[in-house]
Amino acid sequence: VRMLRFPKPVMDVFGHESGKYPIIVGRMTTGCEIRFVCEDADVFVTAEDADGSVEIFRGDFLVRTQRLQPGISTRLELRSNLSVDNVNLSGVKSNFASNVWRIVFDHDFCGLVDEIRPFGQIRPPMPAELPEKKIIAYGSSITQGGCASRPGMAYEAIIARKLDCNYINLGFAGACRAEDVMIDYLATLDPSVFVLDYDHNAPTVEYYRQTHERMFKIIREAQPDLPIIMMS
Repeated sequence: VRMLRFPKPVMDVFGHESGKYPIIVGRMTTGCEIRFVCEDADVFVTAEDADGSVEIFRGDFLVRTQRLQPGISTRLELRSNLSVDNVNLSGVKSNFASNVWRIVFDHDFCGLVDEIRPFGQIRPPMPAELPEKKIIAYGSSITQGGCASRPGMAYEAIIARKLDCNYINLGFAGACRAEDVMIDYLATLDPSVFVLDYDHNAPTVEYYRQTHERMFKIIREAQPDLPIIMMS
């Protein structure tokens, strides 16, 4: 299974208008997560076309980072006999419940989920085990996480932790042009807050001005009370 950050109809139009490179970036599984609750499991993942890495979390706690080689299915051993499983966390502020396994994909490759083999019962996390609010960030390479030391150190990931939020990374390194189809798609989403940063990839000041105005107009018409943060 390839996890997609955008619906296929959006990518089909977007790719036709914008060329091959944005399609490559758009297919990257930047910030995508597998989340489930069980005691132990083996999860098999593959880097499709380039080296990559995934981070394995137990709730808020980073267990380890695993490098992936292209074309090779790698087994991730998720075992619950961790220090965090033996600590009473009641009353401790956290974003995710400590029994939620999370596998987070890095920013610069396309990852595939080959198989999940749980040992015993497995289920999706319940709403009470996840952050209630959601940040959606659309922007250029700084949003996608370029040059961050690891996925969890991208700026919107840090903001999300501080604000107890989920976050969805819609960064487009070197290819963030706020095309009409992308703006229309953003207006269909329902985050708690939008963070927008795309001026680094605008070819001209006039292009930036026009797309900036249209983006705010379309999103504001769709959601009049939604907070929008513009970074530059």
